[in-house]
Amino acid sequence: MFTTPLGLLALLGVPAVVGLHLYRQQAKQRKVSALFLWEGMGSPRGSGRKRQPLHRSPSFWLELLAVVLLALALAGVRGCGGSAEHRVIVLDDSASMQAVEGPARQALDKELRGLKARDRVSVVLTGASPRMLVGPGALREEVDPALDRWSPAAASHDPGAAIDLALQLSAGGELTFITDDFQPQNWPPEAGLVALGEPADNLGLSHAQRVRGPADSDLVFAMLRSFSDEPAAGTLELWEGETRLAERPITLPPDGVLEEQISVPHSAGMLRLALVLPSERNALPLDDEAWLAPLPPRTLGLHLALSEDRARALGLDASGERWATLVPDARLVSADRAHIVLGEAVDAPDTWRIELPPPGESAALLGPFLVAQDHPITRGMSLEGVIWSLPTQPPPPGQALITAGSEALLLQRGQGHYRLNLDPARSSLARSPDWPILLLNLAEARRAALPGLSRTTTQVGQSLVWRSAPLGEWTLTDPAGRSRKLPHQEALDIGGLSTPGVWTVQRDQEPPTEIAVNALDPLESELRGRSAGARAAEGGSAVAEASVSLSDSALLILLLLVLALDWWALRNDDRLVLPRVAL
Repeated sequence: MFTTPLGLLALLGVPAVVGLHLYRQQAKQRKVSALFLWEGMGSPRGSGRKRQPLHRSPSFWLELLAVVLLALALAGVRGCGGSAEHRVIVLDDSASMQAVEGPARQALDKELRGLKARDRVSVVLTGASPRMLVGPGALREEVDPALDRWSPAAASHDPGAAIDLALQLSAGGELTFITDDFQPQNWPPEAGLVALGEPADNLGLSHAQRVRGPADSDLVFAMLRSFSDEPAAGTLELWEGETRLAERPITLPPDGVLEEQISVPHSAGMLRLALVLPSERNALPLDDEAWLAPLPPRTLGLHLALSEDRARALGLDASGERWATLVPDARLVSADRAHIVLGEAVDAPDTWRIELPPPGESAALLGPFLVAQDHPITRGMSLEGVIWSLPTQPPPPGQALITAGSEALLLQRGQGHYRLNLDPARSSLARSPDWPILLLNLAEARRAALPGLSRTTTQVGQSLVWRSAPLGEWTLTDPAGRSRKLPHQEALDIGGLSTPGVWTVQRDQEPPTEIAVNALDPLESELRGRSAGARAAEGGSAVAEASVSLSDSALLILLLLVLALDWWALRNDDRLVLPRVAL
């Protein structure tokens, strides 16, 4: 009935009020010259404090009522349900949750059943940086509008940070984690688990990229993957608005990978790749679609510093013309003016470059190769079937981006500084699709570092930078049409891209720039290992912090009203006490 029962100690004021009215102070004696001056006055009261008959005046009853109201307000009157409960829920925001989005919403609604008006709710979304969907400490009616905006699309991540945040919100009490993979050993006992995943076959896009092609064209690269033990057939379509630009029949072998390349006019606007599959082979529709925005027009300067033999081994020529033809919107320049230099022992510390070791002995490697798919330089490379010739001299230190066992094949030694540990004369890399992918990735990464928008196509959860952004009011609009202002900085940070689709960024009244945001992650597309299960949380329920409720407010307002009435009653009391007099 009370959240703070000790507040009832204020009821001790009741006998105090009664005592003050029973024992009143005696009037002092005063000598006067004549009694007729005091005619019409009330009867005198005794001197000193002594017990007198209790006079039940309006002021007496109002003061008693004030004491009772104060005690109830301090004690915190509640309904029969007890103290307010704080329900803390962690919701898995991974892209794979779209396969069970309906059951996840039902599970969340079940967790919130029975909550009272005073109870509080906090819903935490997992992610590389966890964020609040509801709360902290929101009312129950705030959940449904927020849940209507929820669409899981995050790349693969560790939910541990969201669990830690939820434990802080619950002050060590119970919480519920709704996910699609039952792994109770990974989470503390305070976390109740509701896992809804079911093993399923899936096919989807794992990579999509738009780069500048020859002449006035762009090239669209698409990588499709099968996460199934059976072969599958479908269609790959490329759309610009309502116009279908290309249609390719595709057949994916079990656990296979398929690469497609489509040429489109450079003037084409926002493109949409769509993988059309039979519904029974399409457990996760999210990875069947990708958007590709027009490329920002920025010309790159290239410089090749290799001998004719080594250039030919890499599928280039000594002049560099083939390289400039391969990289869209690029031209050959001198080393001191180049944006990218490819050669041996490049003496250009402020220029992006790929260095090759000098000619020497080497040994062939057949793999398997481990490629850092999350790095912009190696994204989309597979090295399937490539013969790599590794020089025998040890490479310099750096971050390994491509490895074979303990051998580092491609290293990053600094910003824009790469070491390709390769003997091109004895390698098949130049004859595989991975070599142009590497060169094009390098070109687009370098282009992204130039002034202006770093890139126009990205992944969910990643940020974009508008370098050297001019002054003005910048607005970011999501695919649903919701807008927010961006604080101006010289390097304008465009973050919070949490939903796949077409976003726009606009400065003042200038034409908006379109941004394509995709949710392509092979780790999320693999659904065969998902599992279901449930585990009850251990520990006590989380309790909401005390706050002024509607009943508290009503009691305090009534208390103030009673005190005002008491003051009015005393002020308007026309009964005067005649002091004791002596003649």
